[in-house]
Amino acid sequence: MKRLIIAAAIALAVSVLPGAPAGADVEFTQNVKLRQDKGPFNMSYSSFRDGTGSCSDCAAPYRTAGGKMRVHLTTYKLTEQSRRYDYYLVDATVSTRDRHGDEDWGWLEATVRSRQAVSYATYSSGKSETREDCGSWPIEIAGSWGPVSVGTTVARFSTCTESWISRDSVKRGQHYHVTNLNGVRSVTFQRFVRVGAGVKPSFRVTIERSTDKCDSHTFPDGTHYYCYNRSDTKSWVIGVQR
Repeated sequence: MKRLIIAAAIALAVSVLPGAPAGADVEFTQNVKLRQDKGPFNMSYSSFRDGTGSCSDCAAPYRTAGGKMRVHLTTYKLTEQSRRYDYYLVDATVSTRDRHGDEDWGWLEATVRSRQAVSYATYSSGKSETREDCGSWPIEIAGSWGPVSVGTTVARFSTCTESWISRDSVKRGQHYHVTNLNGVRSVTFQRFVRVGAGVKPSFRVTIERSTDKCDSHTFPDGTHYYCYNRSDTKSWVIGVQR
């Protein structure tokens, strides 16, 4: 049976709930129930060295680093409700595989928004620079959310190089920037909302990643190389209706 493990940040028993996806990155002390599960959505990424710009007649093709990534989206409802409010969260987890090239190249942008106004919201915080060695670092909630306290671990950031997650507020959400994507194994972005009882919120998750590439064209005087800084953006909407 698929399950969601809810890790206790204090001395509470670990809970297992039916209907949640295996390998979900949602961690905190309250029970939640899965509402929607979308993906995984697969795509590729590629990047030149940081700071390398486009050129229209390059001496040679630039080296690239890259691989494949997938985005998995889920929404959950907190089982502990008040008479006045319902509590929901959206989880967007990005993982990479089949990586090649330098681990400290590449980047990722992620935006997680509510599609309508909510009575209260918080989010997963960013993460300061990690060590060069492979490891997993906790991501915490940035503000209290119903019975979940500020500072509680809600996800993990898994990398094999120095990397970090910076964050800026945007209308009804947060925008995240992840450095050195090719060294990142898994990263999670979350938004937590409180709405009036019976209200069904929905969310928009937008992911942008580098897709740098070089083309070659052969002319009478020889082969010419053209290299471009590029990116691609994907966006999804996910709700909480069963």
